[in-house]
Amino acid sequence: MAEIIFQEFLDTNEKRNFWSIETLSKKVAPGAVRNCFDTLVPPNKLASVLNNNIEIVKDLWKNKHILKKDQLDVLLGVPGVKIPVWAGNLSIKTGKI
Repeated sequence: MAEIIFQEFLDTNEKRNFWSIETLSKKVAPGAVRNCFDTLVPPNKLASVLNNNIEIVKDLWKNKHILKKDQLDVLLGVPGVKIPVWAGNLSIKTGKI
């Protein structure tokens, strides 16, 4: 039964293309993006990079409104990141990324 539904779903090129893009973006891309990011910023240096660029993070959050609070919480929750004074009233979540 599931096979019949699956075949009906993929009955047009548009639907097959959508399924391919969705699968790539949800299954393949996250690993590839993480590998690329880890090459540019090794995980053991992430806290240092964030500490050295904290003013850029502040600008992206406060002035440009690019970072959301949850995203800021993740960045500032990286072990070893010094919490800046301007972020003192945020509920920083600690834990592994």
